[in-house]
Amino acid sequence: MSAEDHRSEPPPGVTVEPQPSPGVTADAAPSAGATAGADSLSGGGSTASSPSLAFLRQIARVPEVVPAAPIDADESGAFLAAGEDPPRFALRRRLGSGGFGTVYEAFDRKRGALVALKVLRRPDGRAIALFKQEFRALAGIVHPRLVRLYELHRDDARWFFTMELVSGTDVLTHARGEGGPDEARLRAAFREIAEGLAFLHDAGKLHRDIKPSNVMVDAAGAVKVLDFGLVADLNAPTAPVRAGTPRYMAPEQAAGLAVGPAADMYAVGVMLHQALTGRLPAQGGTAPAPGPAARDAPEDLDRLCRELLAHDPAARPTAREVAA
Repeated sequence: MSAEDHRSEPPPGVTVEPQPSPGVTADAAPSAGATAGADSLSGGGSTASSPSLAFLRQIARVPEVVPAAPIDADESGAFLAAGEDPPRFALRRRLGSGGFGTVYEAFDRKRGALVALKVLRRPDGRAIALFKQEFRALAGIVHPRLVRLYELHRDDARWFFTMELVSGTDVLTHARGEGGPDEARLRAAFREIAEGLAFLHDAGKLHRDIKPSNVMVDAAGAVKVLDFGLVADLNAPTAPVRAGTPRYMAPEQAAGLAVGPAADMYAVGVMLHQALTGRLPAQGGTAPAPGPAARDAPEDLDRLCRELLAHDPAARPTAREVAA
């Protein structure tokens, strides 16, 4: 089994470190929420809409959230039979599956730790290129609020990469609980979301699919932003496309116009509205109406929510401003 290093030179200010062991140790009990959370208050899946991106719409997504499931003997044996002897990765359970690939919880014998392992389902030329693109987007970017990618591998015809295994729950479940918003948790979580996005934007990357199921909170209350299948390079001259999850798209994103960091912050505003009210913002024309978030919401959070949902991208606060 060979590991291929596809990391490019990082942008200024981006830290590249030796690959450490992930925070979940080998003797940790598997968590039902590992690497995925139930997006219970959201609507619909991600899309990428353009004739040139029909293929991307079909496969360029991290697997949809499904209940974690055990792997059967055939699945485990077929994957582990090839490559090293003994195999480096022992699959524990399947965490999610979609058109693009399957994510497993696996034990990495070399690291001595549990990791998340994403396997490309159909390794044709175009799918491999997109798979590499997803890995390269974050492989050299290291921040406590962004899920850490480790290694890209090719084993015969199979392609897969490993990443940090995140156990926890989605940010809305964490911030709201069963009795409505927990203000202390909400403030801490959204500040950490902004910290991660500020670092990502400073590194010249745009997430484009911020939504509750892509923001996990671990048992210690720490936020991790996941799923970089739709990440875009802010400095690359690419044609505007309609990509993301419809109810979290900024107006300019939904219209298929060029987008910048403000589009990610609009999605943060949608999540903040959900955290404060328990519901998505009301649709108003092509975008949710930025009215009061909740009658009893703290004034500063209500104001922040309305600013983040501004129709004009220039009027939205930056991630760095929200994190301050």
